[in-house]
Amino acid sequence: MAADILEDAPPSQTVESFTIITTAASPTIAPLHIRAQGGVIIYDNAGATAGVFLGSNSPVWVTISDRNAKKNFQPVDALGILNKLAAIPIQQWNYKWERDSDVPNIGPMAQDFKGAFYPGRDDKGITTLEFDGVKLVAIQGLNQKLDAELKAKDAKIASLEKKIVDLKSAGRQTGADWETRFQRLEKAVASMTGKNSATLAINNSVKGRE
Repeated sequence: MAADILEDAPPSQTVESFTIITTAASPTIAPLHIRAQGGVIIYDNAGATAGVFLGSNSPVWVTISDRNAKKNFQPVDALGILNKLAAIPIQQWNYKWERDSDVPNIGPMAQDFKGAFYPGRDDKGITTLEFDGVKLVAIQGLNQKLDAELKAKDAKIASLEKKIVDLKSAGRQTGADWETRFQRLEKAVASMTGKNSATLAINNSVKGRE
């Protein structure tokens, strides 16, 4: 049997404590059911500024991320974050309370992750906020890396294309030079052939007279 607490309480009602109501044989394993048609907000500080929100008819928790709730803004080295993330060991594993036959989980160790990105914080767990921030920055870093590589390749291709054009131009110029030289040679040969023919005719004429 499920446990139920505080269903549809008036907005002004403050609950200092609650009791889990269950008829299960072992209350310690009964699930906790909370029903609030307008959603659920859980604050975890006295000023009611930090916490999470479960919207009405929503299956996911929303983390407070309002710009007005933040401070100490600093730029992030996206490529540096990407390189750090790439260096963190990722393994598959089971929690010690799980059966050896259970499907393994996949992920880093909190000590490695916190040491790389959040040194000084509790290194026994990783929050979704911490995970999501690193993943988003790493995606931006990967995009920057790919963009730089593509630009470098485009520049190299453009350089090679220019060299090809230059070589073709040089080849055409060389061909034109050789064509000019060949024409000159042909003329020289023709001239020499003409002279030889004239000399041969004269010689034949002289021999005939003799």
